[in-house]
Amino acid sequence: MLNKIIANATCLVRNVVPLTLRILIGWQFFLTGKGKLAHIDKTTGFFSKLHIPMPEFHAYFIGTLETVGGLLLIAGLLTRLVSLPLLGTLVVAYLTAHREDAFSSVEDFITATPFPYLAVVLFLIAYGPGRLSVDRWLTPLFDKLGIGVEACASDARTCKYTRGDHPRKTDA
Repeated sequence: MLNKIIANATCLVRNVVPLTLRILIGWQFFLTGKGKLAHIDKTTGFFSKLHIPMPEFHAYFIGTLETVGGLLLIAGLLTRLVSLPLLGTLVVAYLTAHREDAFSSVEDFITATPFPYLAVVLFLIAYGPGRLSVDRWLTPLFDKLGIGVEACASDARTCKYTRGDHPRKTDA
């Protein structure tokens, strides 16, 4: 009985954690991207000060990527695919805007502004968006088209439910 309760709780956590992380970080990406686009002159000036080439182009590109990418993360649509360019923007942020203060120590690195975004994006790349995502529902279509989009980590696909109305899939 206790094992069944623990198994169901673990399965619930595996489903809720990726959803929660996607919503929180996706919303933050959306807001920061929207802010960049709303104040494109300030963003372009900031990118110029950081010596980012073609600052106006990159201001529009990054603002759009963060806005659209944030919405895609919230929905769990093309999660791993959109996480890769978002990861790139975070690496560039560390190497430009945070280069002076983020590389002195591990503590400085993990307390820098991009770190929570970086941690979540890496999690989503590694484990996928979870079952509560559009990717999960589109997986059969992606499989038919030969697109390798796996919505869940392999161990999340083995969750067993006690109620009969939930699908049961095992990797046997």
